[in-house]
Amino acid sequence: MTAIPVAALHTPMSDTFVRHQTASLSDLVRVADDVSFCMGLFFGASCSRPYSVIVPVLTQAEETGLSLASVRPSVWMTPGVGVDWSQVGKNWESTYINRMPGTRTRLPDAFTVYTELTSRGDPNDVIFRLSHGTVDWIGNILVVQHSTRTKVEDFSDSNKHLIEHVLQVAIEKKVLMQLDEGLMPQETD
Repeated sequence: MTAIPVAALHTPMSDTFVRHQTASLSDLVRVADDVSFCMGLFFGASCSRPYSVIVPVLTQAEETGLSLASVRPSVWMTPGVGVDWSQVGKNWESTYINRMPGTRTRLPDAFTVYTELTSRGDPNDVIFRLSHGTVDWIGNILVVQHSTRTKVEDFSDSNKHLIEHVLQVAIEKKVLMQLDEGLMPQETD
């Protein structure tokens, strides 16, 4: 039986926390043998803006490229994990997006969007501003860019506005997972 963590009050990720976490991860991935990283775009619930952040990706000697299956979003989604990328924690959901939500329009790059599974807390300030005050999204969001369906690559600054727009549309069209108020995940077999 696999236990799915109960979504509780999320840990607000502030501008100061994101800068500190990024610096700590940068120092650690430089000396680690078993991990590389990709750059992602992070929308912290208590941040004033989105941040380009280091996302650990476990590496295997025989692999070419960075595998999506080895991405460790937990360092940005799971309270208490800190910079321990061996912690897998699953209080987040991932959604693969390669088309503009609600259309058949293919995006120039594909993305995986990691959303924190929580139903309590203050709305995400960045998402609230991006939606012009129409979306009260709760929790943190992390976006990684793909080179192929199963490989990740560094987030490109030229895609920042596209990612923001895709996120806004995906949230409005309810493409991304968010818990309803009071609904908590249960254990699954």
